[in-house]
Amino acid sequence: MPLHQTLMIRKIDPRDVAEVTRIFTHTDQETALPRRIGVRRRDLFEYQGICLHLVQSDEDFIQRLREEKDAADFRELDQALRKYMTPYAPDALGIELLKPFYTWNRD
Repeated sequence: MPLHQTLMIRKIDPRDVAEVTRIFTHTDQETALPRRIGVRRRDLFEYQGICLHLVQSDEDFIQRLREEKDAADFRELDQALRKYMTPYAPDALGIELLKPFYTWNRD
């Protein structure tokens, strides 16, 4: 089964990394949201005020994520993160996805 990866971008104040970590830890460990949308692994990276959010899943999970937008645990996560993370592009609507342009796999 192929592994799907999605990379998202947001702005973050580096001083807020610990709080964003706490929010995702709560969601990942105490809610069913990651399993419902198919997340197998999540990595967050911060570089000079930019947060890169890498999600790995068994299938493309973006549509499933959008289908969950009205779920209570999704709304809770979204509201909590809005305090600490802002769109990278000022006019961005919704999820800001980075588009891959090169992939290499040894296998």
